[in-house]
Amino acid sequence: MCAYNPGREERFGSMRGAFLPDHALDQSLGYYSRGVAFLALPAAMARLRLDRASGYLVYDPAQTPGRVPVFPCADWGAEDPGKRIPVLVFDAAGQLAEALNPQLLPAQVEESP
Repeated sequence: MCAYNPGREERFGSMRGAFLPDHALDQSLGYYSRGVAFLALPAAMARLRLDRASGYLVYDPAQTPGRVPVFPCADWGAEDPGKRIPVLVFDAAGQLAEALNPQLLPAQVEESP
């Protein structure tokens, strides 16, 4: 019996799954972390590095122009939905043009050297 896919048997001591033609649609992919991976994409777009202990947020935008939400610094309990998430706005040259809700960001926000 398989814990993550009840009713599916184990064969030869291991689970056979989506890679076998006769069981292509049997395997549950619920244990893969692919669904959560998209949460890191905005931070990756700006190559954000957050160090809360030191109070630094370093960026080096990979895709410009763009607006990058900084989810780790969000205040989800704020009354006004427009004041919950800080957003970094980059121009076509990759320079930080604006920071929306800067009060939620660390004291030092700077470009990567």
